[in-house]
Amino acid sequence: MSTDREPPKFMRMPTSRGVQRDIDEEMRFHLDTRIEALVREGHSRADAERLALAEFGDVSAARRQLATIDRNRDRRVEWRESLASVAQDVKLGLRSLRRRPGFTLATLLTLALGIGGNAAIFSVVYAVLLKPLPYTQPERLTHLYEIYKSEVDSRSEASYPDYLDWRARNHSFADMAGYHGGAFLLGGDAAKAVPAAKTTWNFFDVLGVKPAIGRTFARGEDDVGAARVVVLSYAFWQEQFGGDRTVVGRSVSLDGSPATIIGVLPRDFQFAKQGNAQLWAPIDRNQAMRDRRGMHWLNIVARLRPGV
Repeated sequence: MSTDREPPKFMRMPTSRGVQRDIDEEMRFHLDTRIEALVREGHSRADAERLALAEFGDVSAARRQLATIDRNRDRRVEWRESLASVAQDVKLGLRSLRRRPGFTLATLLTLALGIGGNAAIFSVVYAVLLKPLPYTQPERLTHLYEIYKSEVDSRSEASYPDYLDWRARNHSFADMAGYHGGAFLLGGDAAKAVPAAKTTWNFFDVLGVKPAIGRTFARGEDDVGAARVVVLSYAFWQEQFGGDRTVVGRSVSLDGSPATIIGVLPRDFQFAKQGNAQLWAPIDRNQAMRDRRGMHWLNIVARLRPGV
């Protein structure tokens, strides 16, 4: 039993050989007809063929032009037939769905859940695995930990004296900075808690992050007793200040004390371990806490030297 069958019309595109053959047959028919007419008028067959060819002109050019016309026409016909077939299938499908509303609802719900789930998964995968980190040469950044024996987690934050020693004595890193999480009470009488992060003055320089407006911290602004300054996240700037670019230089109340806004971070800035921080300020531990080598409270991020 033969299983060969003719493909659907929309899959049967004309071949160049088929078109050319049809054109050659058509031209041969018209040429033969004209030759026969000239012979009947009294010309010899040789003269009739010569005169007919002269009347037709450049046969090769005519063949090419006719082939182009025929191919374009056939393509238009095939596309019309294809679109008509698709439209017919769509109409049939819609009629079937109208006759079975329960099945239609279940189908639409399944599609919505599937598309929504895929979109959510892709958003997470893109944000976590595919989207480039918003830092300069992020592959050169690394976290540093102290290591000790433990059955739970052998990694520990650094003490402030350790951080100073690491930064001064290492030969592998161009620079390193410290940070830790926190929160501020923003405002006066109706103060609200706002997620925050506190860093050494060079934190954003180590990451290679430039502010959207204003500046980030300068040397000495993380010293004990330094004037209080704060950098806003882009989202917090939009929500609390409506994106007002004159916000730099204003004062806000943090934990009951004034702090000067010095800058706004870029829209795409995220730092995973402090991803919800809306305010960024210099570290503010007192000198006694900073001097204690046994107090481990500072996370360290470092940038490798070129060539390391």
